[in-house]
Amino acid sequence: MSGWTTGPWQVSGVRLSYAPRIGVDTRLLQVGPDDDILALVFFDMRTARGQSDAHLIAAAPDLAEALEIVLETPGFVRGRDKALAALLKAKGGQS
Repeated sequence: MSGWTTGPWQVSGVRLSYAPRIGVDTRLLQVGPDDDILALVFFDMRTARGQSDAHLIAAAPDLAEALEIVLETPGFVRGRDKALAALLKAKGGQS
């Protein structure tokens, strides 16, 4: 892996005692391992907007590991450029 925090990461439920009210029905979701906060994502409680983003961020370590495994697989050709670009981007490079 690269220099990122090891997984697994998860999305914590809306913590009303912690998350400040940003708008009428907006809260923050926290993403990270255990009780460590790596990212805060705005979550609109009326539309659930932001929830999918939080889960995508939480899946990042697993996705990066899966890409590394796929790229090491002999004969993997289709989508190789996209996979390499995504992994490079995850490691802080340009895609």
